[in-house]
Amino acid sequence: MKKQNVKGNIIVLICCVVCFWIFHNSMHSLTQSDKQSGMVMDALNYLSRRLGLHIVFTQFMVRKMAHFTEYFIFGNILTITTRIIWKSLKSHIFFELFLFLAVPVADETVQMFFDGRTSNVLDVLIDFSGCVVGMLIYILVKSS
Repeated sequence: MKKQNVKGNIIVLICCVVCFWIFHNSMHSLTQSDKQSGMVMDALNYLSRRLGLHIVFTQFMVRKMAHFTEYFIFGNILTITTRIIWKSLKSHIFFELFLFLAVPVADETVQMFFDGRTSNVLDVLIDFSGCVVGMLIYILVKSS
């Protein structure tokens, strides 16, 4: 097997794992999700106090940061995957942008089927923004 094929297969697998991780996070009940975001919120508030910052994190903030962060990672990995497989940004940018939107829409749809969870258009916009920023960071780092 060619070295390029192995590299491509590994990065596709990593991209799929990240996507699975995102969907897995959406499959938690509201109680589980609240517990997770509550623990992160407590840790961030503790860190903020220790650093002398006057920032108080809420669960709403933590949840929106989580959306952005997980999709930032997905956008970055998908961009790397696209570059390894097709070598070009220009020829596949619309495919990539389509996935940047389709995955969050599917993710939010999945959430509706779990106890206490709902779907939110704002979350789709935050997710899409995270993907685009992940792509742009990759492009900026790669071009410098």
